[in-house]
Amino acid sequence: MVGFSHKDRELGEAHTEIRALRLSERQREKAVEEASMAAQFAAEATLRRVHAAQKDDDMPPIEAILAPLEAELKLARSEVF
Repeated sequence: MVGFSHKDRELGEAHTEIRALRLSERQREKAVEEASMAAQFAAEATLRRVHAAQKDDDMPPIEAILAPLEAELKLARSEVF
């Protein structure tokens, strides 16, 4: 049985590194997609609150509407980074 040459080992290490980088990129893409979905969910929830408040003619202060959205966005950002 012939042993692996130095170049064969380097090639194997390069392939392993490429696979690891591809996996890391897929994980990053998934995290960005999840953060995007979280932001979209938060925005939709805010719109529902605004719409419901307008129906009731009892509109809460804008800060009360935006605070939950800002909290969701901060959480999504912290999960991505």
